[in-house]
Amino acid sequence: MTLDEQQVFIYKPTESSQINNEQSSLTFVTWNVGMLLIKRMSYVIVEPAPHKHMRLHYLPDALNKCPANIVALQELFDPHDVAYVIHKTRERYPYYSVAEYKSSASHLNPGLVVLSDKPIIHSKFHPFKIVPPDEAFFVRKGILHCTIDGGDFGTLQVVNTHNTSGGMLWSPHNWLMHQVRKMQYRQTFKFLENFKNSSRILMGDFNSSPEASRQSYCELKRPGFFDAWQLHHGHEPEKRKPTWDVKNLLNVDGPHSNDVSESMDGFHIDQNLLSHANIQHLDIVFTDPVVRGPNDQRLTISDHYGVEMRLGKKSLDI
Repeated sequence: MTLDEQQVFIYKPTESSQINNEQSSLTFVTWNVGMLLIKRMSYVIVEPAPHKHMRLHYLPDALNKCPANIVALQELFDPHDVAYVIHKTRERYPYYSVAEYKSSASHLNPGLVVLSDKPIIHSKFHPFKIVPPDEAFFVRKGILHCTIDGGDFGTLQVVNTHNTSGGMLWSPHNWLMHQVRKMQYRQTFKFLENFKNSSRILMGDFNSSPEASRQSYCELKRPGFFDAWQLHHGHEPEKRKPTWDVKNLLNVDGPHSNDVSESMDGFHIDQNLLSHANIQHLDIVFTDPVVRGPNDQRLTISDHYGVEMRLGKKSLDI
């Protein structure tokens, strides 16, 4: 299978199960669910956030209860985990897309999944051309592009992405990792130029923020695209909320325990969409410690929090 022939599975429900597509608002959620676990025999090679199997059990219920129409998930790597989540959320999200690209050393997918109650017309996974060697070996990162029928909001070009943090070998703030992310961003925006007359949303875990990795974050500031958080809440740094919190119990003993908290997850939306829609609500979600962990510890479902954005239709001035 070549890089241009990646399989993406899309489930399309029967006509009787399709949902009314006329509505005055549209809600999106992006969430890095932190379900990476690589084992050989009984030996754990990589598990950045512990207690994966405990946390996975709580994931479908959280997704079913959230108000999103379109959900972008990152770090749902294991095909069995993907099948479990899709099975448990199929009534709530009858459309889904899963990126498939097996690495040379594991059975894991790229970790990108889109769930939707709106029809997914087309979808394709595009692997990044530049990645750290260990990421290329174990899991292949990239972008999952979905063309979605947004009803009254028109056809949407939605891109779910997860940019490199540095793998197991480098700090996310290493100069080389800034260069890798810069090339990944450039590849993504070059791809989005193919849809410059459409409404485009880039959502996911960018592994950069104004708080840290600012050098990488500046590469996300592209003409015609806007950081949704800044657009809605303003540019003041104190108004940003971390989506990855170093004080979270899942992170305190992890590989990045000496880093700073960051708002690395979110949305970048284009001016075409903003010409007929505005942001009504934008906030951090899935922050509650609902998982009963070892020794009765209360844990969050992921080491990241999700971000929820609700768009409303602009009223036409007469």
